[in-house]
Amino acid sequence: MGIVFNYLALKPALLKKAQGDKDVAEALIHHEDGTPEPKGVLNRIQVDKAWDGIAYLLSAERRATDDLYLPADPLAQAVVGREEMLGYGWFEEGKEPLILKPTDVRKIAAALKPVQQKHLRANYDVEAMRAADVYTAGADVKYLLGYFASLKAFYVQAAQAGAAVVIYTS
Repeated sequence: MGIVFNYLALKPALLKKAQGDKDVAEALIHHEDGTPEPKGVLNRIQVDKAWDGIAYLLSAERRATDDLYLPADPLAQAVVGREEMLGYGWFEEGKEPLILKPTDVRKIAAALKPVQQKHLRANYDVEAMRAADVYTAGADVKYLLGYFASLKAFYVQAAQAGAAVVIYTS
């Protein structure tokens, strides 16, 4: 068990509908594996427990603090999101899904595009990650890089589709 970050790419019309309808929002977040996705869902991935390690490797802003909340850096936003929530008061406090509008998704994809695994490997330092209280500090760099590759591809595809993104934990 632990905190797993999930990413949902969806058409802006479905995001708007979910923002106005708690049942739609909950159905998107509590979707069961193996069941068909609602119309308007373009992609759904998770990065297991690698999320904070990815944020640390990507973002100087994350490396400068032991608690990154609402980052300004688009590289960190790719992992933990921004401040706008999918419904206020609809979900358990601290577990509110965060949304990225298509303009945010395009900015994040553009920021991620030039990042290569060699850049992330240069920031991999287990002791520094432990000092920064990184969730799963000490995880193998290959584990983090594998999930980074999935996250980068997810954002590039979402940006190309003009999608919005919802980030939530499970």
